[in-house]
Amino acid sequence: MQKKYYIANLLMETDPTLKLHPHKIDNTLKKALSFYDKDIYLFDYERCLIIDPYKDYEDILLVVEFANLQLLELQILDRFLDFQLNKAEDDIRNVYYKRTILGTRIKKKLANLFWLRYDMIFIWENLENVSKIIGDFFLSEIYNLIRNVFRLDEWAESIRNRRKILDDLYSTAKSDIYSDWII
Repeated sequence: MQKKYYIANLLMETDPTLKLHPHKIDNTLKKALSFYDKDIYLFDYERCLIIDPYKDYEDILLVVEFANLQLLELQILDRFLDFQLNKAEDDIRNVYYKRTILGTRIKKKLANLFWLRYDMIFIWENLENVSKIIGDFFLSEIYNLIRNVFRLDEWAESIRNRRKILDDLYSTAKSDIYSDWII
């Protein structure tokens, strides 16, 4: 129990003189994997702890780095979509409340969303098929654990939904603009 307590404190960067609740210790240590009887790889959202007397962890660091890169890509997409949703609100307000004609602007937005969707295909492909690319079962386990810690699937689903909302908003606005022109 003392080793668990020490390792959990080390990973969480907490004061070792403070007594952690056993649930917190167990929750922290459940995100761990081992390959041999003397190694342990622990992962948290902000840090990892590698104890490996054989010093055979270079590939694991590459997997961690790759997962961090994916998280960063998803965070950047998320911020970009936030910005685009805010702009969409203004565009839609102009179309429906001010009745300004923004046909070419809406078409340009839809074209940009098409290219965004195209770029996102490669991110999804990497995210969904990385386990096949890695090839090594233990490294795949490491990646899947980190993927869960970072909640990469939740980030990806949120981004998919928000991109769809943008598509729907601009497609509806475009349809309404063209139907007004026809009438």
